Amino acid sequence: MALLNGSALCRRFGRKLEQGFTLIEVMIVVAIVGVLTAATIFIYNDYVVRARVSEALSAASVARTVVLDNATSNTGDFAFGYPPPNTTANLDGIAIDSASGVITIDLGARAGDGTLVIVPYTGAEATPTALVAGTMPEGAILWRCRAAGSTFALGVAGTALAKHTPAECR
Repeated sequence: MALLNGSALCRRFGRKLEQGFTLIEVMIVVAIVGVLTAATIFIYNDYVVRARVSEALSAASVARTVVLDNATSNTGDFAFGYPPPNTTANLDGIAIDSASGVITIDLGARAGDGTLVIVPYTGAEATPTALVAGTMPEGAILWRCRAAGSTFALGVAGTALAKHTPAECR
């Protein structure tokens, strides 16, 4: 007897070939798509807040420039001539400490609230030296961003969640 293929068998016994997916197969696909969607939305929300924090950090570049100018010109006031930026949905304000040059960024509600602290210093990161108003810094001025939980010998940590900040702020 010759071997018959599937369609020949169906014609011989009078049955149609089944086509399509079973209910179980469709339910498995829907469950997989649901899990992937839920994970994607959760991760996406963190990235949106990170982008908003990055906007606030870029607005602080003017403050960094002012601190550098005042430190190298030895004005005695690190905040001299600083024009604070306008508030936005992501940024409530930026302030410079006149005596130490520490920059505090107040994040808006859409950027996760809290604060980021940017500390200027000279020397090595392991043994930093704080800037002092009225004293010319020795060496290059370096910066350290601090969020909640960050460790550094100078300044206080900010209150913004570390997961919403760039790696150098953690």
